[in-house]
Amino acid sequence: MLKEAAQVGQHFRWTSASERSSSGTAVLRRVLSDREEGMSPEIEDYAALWFEADGLSGMREHQSFTVILGTDGNSYIEGQQVAIEILFP
Repeated sequence: MLKEAAQVGQHFRWTSASERSSSGTAVLRRVLSDREEGMSPEIEDYAALWFEADGLSGMREHQSFTVILGTDGNSYIEGQQVAIEILFP
């Protein structure tokens, strides 16, 4: 998911890479870069984008959480690798 493609209001599904039963849907609330998040330049080696989301179903229903798109091409929620799938624009 790239910043240009990510839009506020977009719905997505996330699934944990280690626990397939850990999944859910969410809506994108905010998209930030490292600099917008106020991080030091060193973080650019690890995180490319930050997505703030509101859980709609699953393990994070009714919770706000952050998705980090790492420079390694993987996405993470609280340090756990997840797969992200856009449901509709």
